[in-house]
Amino acid sequence: RLDRSAKPAEKGKVEYFRRATPVHRRAFCFKREKFWIFDWDAEEFEEKAKEERAELQWEQQQGEKNGPIYLQLLGTSVDASPSLVLVSESEKFIFNAGEGLQRMCMEHKVKLGKLTNILLTRLSPDTFGGLPGMLLTIADCGMKKITIHGPKGVNDAIRASRSFAMRDDMQKEFRDLDSNWSMTSSGIKFDVVRVSKTMTVGVKREREEKQQSTFGMVKNFLNLSQSETTDEDCCYCFVAETSSTPGKLLIDKVRNLGIQPGPQLGHLKAGKAVECKLKNGSTRVVQPSEVVEPGQPPSRFAIVDCPTKHHISSLISRMKIHADSKATSSNERKETSLVCVAHFAPLEVITDPAYSKWAQEFSPSAQHVLLHPSCCGQQTVWWASELNLLKLRMLAPSVFPEPLEKGNLSSLEVKGFITGKHLAKFRVYPFKAVGWDNSGILTPPDQKAIEESLERYGVSSQELQKKLEAFHEANSEVKETSYTMNNSAMDVEEKSADAEKYTIAVENDKTEEKKTDSLFDPEILFTGTGSAIPSKYRNVAGIYVRLQGDIGFLMDCGESTYYQLLRKYGSDMDSILAGLEFVWISHMHADHHLGLLTILDRRNQILRKSSKGIEIKPLIIFGPKKLELWISSFNRISNLDAPFIFVKNELISDSFWTRVQSPSEDIVQVFQRIGKNGVKSIKTVRVTHCQDAWAVILEHQSGWKLSYSGDCRPSSKFATAAQGSNVLIHEATFEDSLMKEAIARKHSTIGEAVGVGRNMCAERVLLTHFSQRYPKIPDKMDPVSDVSSVDNGTRTDFKMPERVGIAFDLMQIRLGNLHWLPKLLEPLRWIFPADVEIEDEEKQAI
Repeated sequence: RLDRSAKPAEKGKVEYFRRATPVHRRAFCFKREKFWIFDWDAEEFEEKAKEERAELQWEQQQGEKNGPIYLQLLGTSVDASPSLVLVSESEKFIFNAGEGLQRMCMEHKVKLGKLTNILLTRLSPDTFGGLPGMLLTIADCGMKKITIHGPKGVNDAIRASRSFAMRDDMQKEFRDLDSNWSMTSSGIKFDVVRVSKTMTVGVKREREEKQQSTFGMVKNFLNLSQSETTDEDCCYCFVAETSSTPGKLLIDKVRNLGIQPGPQLGHLKAGKAVECKLKNGSTRVVQPSEVVEPGQPPSRFAIVDCPTKHHISSLISRMKIHADSKATSSNERKETSLVCVAHFAPLEVITDPAYSKWAQEFSPSAQHVLLHPSCCGQQTVWWASELNLLKLRMLAPSVFPEPLEKGNLSSLEVKGFITGKHLAKFRVYPFKAVGWDNSGILTPPDQKAIEESLERYGVSSQELQKKLEAFHEANSEVKETSYTMNNSAMDVEEKSADAEKYTIAVENDKTEEKKTDSLFDPEILFTGTGSAIPSKYRNVAGIYVRLQGDIGFLMDCGESTYYQLLRKYGSDMDSILAGLEFVWISHMHADHHLGLLTILDRRNQILRKSSKGIEIKPLIIFGPKKLELWISSFNRISNLDAPFIFVKNELISDSFWTRVQSPSEDIVQVFQRIGKNGVKSIKTVRVTHCQDAWAVILEHQSGWKLSYSGDCRPSSKFATAAQGSNVLIHEATFEDSLMKEAIARKHSTIGEAVGVGRNMCAERVLLTHFSQRYPKIPDKMDPVSDVSSVDNGTRTDFKMPERVGIAFDLMQIRLGNLHWLPKLLEPLRWIFPADVEIEDEEKQAI
């Protein structure tokens, strides 16, 4: 009611209160300079607001505010790292943040605006690899605070990442896990179980010895203590319990008994017996069951991590004590039994008899779900990317071949366990609704999915098929052949006036014969062609060059590079990693090197598989000087024990050799090692982008030269140093109309990248590192034969030269079939006709 006789309150004062419930939201806002206040005075209003706040706090404690609570599974596939998202009405919690997490969230619209806590079961690339990138993304989306819970060292690991993942606008709070840790939030109480692994000092010393390199350049950062168990050998499991919910007050029964309104109703609803005066005049004790319907009991669930068999005995003893401590009677044990147990353990642990027996001792109603890649088989995680590849394979099967088997083609069946499905949800609250929700699970894209996708853009699949058949018939002479040097550079007529002074000659080492076609015709695989953050169609930067057999190297190694390689090479992945000679990193931005930790970790795992007899040498890493500090810090903090040899990019630059008479012995031995696989030289050129940013030029003994720009503005020094390259891979972040933005962010436009290739007299130019606003094909990429229409790469109306192609994720190309790419530009428009910047779902903030 409004008191019309009341005077307006003091101008400028505002009283605001919001109360949230699962069903609706009510807000009381009193702007006293505008509105008449209610018929109570200011003191009465403050008292009323105080009561409302107290009621809201009580509701939060009782869990009424939370509504449904569920666990969502992410990344349960062989080509992803698994995570769990716990979703309540007001908050979200993430358990483990492996590589690719933010990409999965973005593609499948798992919004993280309510994310408040990230909990890590241990500190390893599988649990930590996606965290730095995730923190950057949520900070850029405006999040102000996040709490990270993990083993000792998580804080140090994040601080070690500050050189490339610094966002001071977002407050980060760290809580170390230990036996006394607990947390209550949104009506959910979390407890932790510390699981240890016994490791003797002798075993530790043996592990240290494995890190020795031939040149003594591998550093050991372990602190060897006399105790048998260290925190690095431990992992943590979580047991969570929702609050119980009181039943609703039955108004009809209250009226029938004649109970007068008042505090006694609140006591009855809270489960307390109250002495009440009834309508017949009598007074007696009223039990809650007489006027309140039964409430919801709490639900309990667990997140279990047991990385090795050496952790099983500790897990069984400590988890059993924790689970039994809550129940004192059979009825109570039934109500407090776990409804769901999520297992991060690998298959070798799951199938261990002791582990299986322990899992079967839980309540029969408990759902045991497997999350580890070794248990989940080949499922669809990167759905949009796979759909894109299916379309591209229609156009050029040799450039976009079918992936190899990934080992487990179907989910494994383990007695007593359920295989986790990507995007599946398990409802843990309310208790009466506990169970699975599989409505969000995706099926692999097929021909029907292709047709539906084309129809959305107004393309008839039948008409497209006819066009593609005509295209293949007209270009039947283009076959995948070994590379020859007959057309190793642009014709003289195609050189710019500025570039005419350069002569193009490839020096063939007559003492070295061409060993194999693969040496002479290397295979280039793009593991990521996007910039800044991964998107549903383009992963972040990464290029794998395969020389001969399984010997190869990486240029940049963004997040999920390992999993992209796994999508391509499948069961051959161990051999590919064992043959990885070196990784070259262009600069210290997160989208170019966050995949390194998983590469090092997986190589280490292969090293431990002595039964396979695969020899692995310490990985050579070329990169900015701060990269060594970051890798070494994580090596020490996480006990990763990954052997590597680090060489600063500056030490292999042209400017360095002008100041130094001769290289150090260590550098000589590095080049002797990579030279055995045909690499003649590797040189770097400093470019304009960020501090310590570089481009690279690699020459092979068989005669070919490959140049890669990294991220940069157009560089004349780079064009000069890489003169006559057989292939230039250059970043093309923006289209030409966004020149100002490219200059501000120190990137290149498409036209500028083509101009660098022209000035370099490169035979072929491959464009990559596209802004995520171009999910498929950048605008203004039409092919023409007249290269002179490019005016130094700076005109906004330029046309695409015949020698330029654009890269897609998982595109596989040899030097011998680079001439395919310009011919594909027109058919690509048939497949991706929509001239849009970005799809609607990608515009939504993560």
